[in-house]
Amino acid sequence: ISPGWENETTLSSYMAYPSFLEIGDLNIARIRRLYITPSPRFGYSSYAEDGNPLTSLIAKEGIRVLAAMLPILTTNPNDRDATGRALYGAWLSGSTLATVTLGLHHKLCHALGGGFGLPHAETHAVILPHATAFNAAAARQAVKRVARALGTEGAAAGLYDLAHRIGAPTSLADLGMREEDLDRAADLAVTNPYSNPRPVERESVRKLLADAFHGRRPA
Repeated sequence: ISPGWENETTLSSYMAYPSFLEIGDLNIARIRRLYITPSPRFGYSSYAEDGNPLTSLIAKEGIRVLAAMLPILTTNPNDRDATGRALYGAWLSGSTLATVTLGLHHKLCHALGGGFGLPHAETHAVILPHATAFNAAAARQAVKRVARALGTEGAAAGLYDLAHRIGAPTSLADLGMREEDLDRAADLAVTNPYSNPRPVERESVRKLLADAFHGRRPA
């Protein structure tokens, strides 16, 4: 579960600046904003070239737990059992970050946050289903694991539907992104690209951003 962030990052630094901290203690934990922010927490570590079977198992369990608990917490944020389980899922998911390389999803979120001031959690929630769809053909087994953990037929559509179910944003337009800035966002995304299972080409990234801008449900 991500805290709120002032913005994702600057274009010259990977540092992000939290507006407050969430503390993983069940007695004081409060789920303030229920967005599916944990991008790698939804299995992106499985797409990294340096992933491994253990990391994939941890990521899959994190996805399964968060996908089950977030809808409960949306309707009852004071549910202590669901809060504890969500914290467990968030810990599992976050632990994968220490062992893998980040891919296109994070590159896009860095570009959108640093270049256009979009909010951290909401940007991850919007981009995640589309980045998953983008990489699906190049990471078939990873995507299948994500879908199984979500309990859905498709990973990208399952993530989009989960976001919609818990009231997370599903379009960049709703976050204040301007359509005329999508070209510059695509340029930023393909500049010094992160390692990614599918080649990162401007035309395909521009299409991804257009789909995310309009909030289209991935096929």
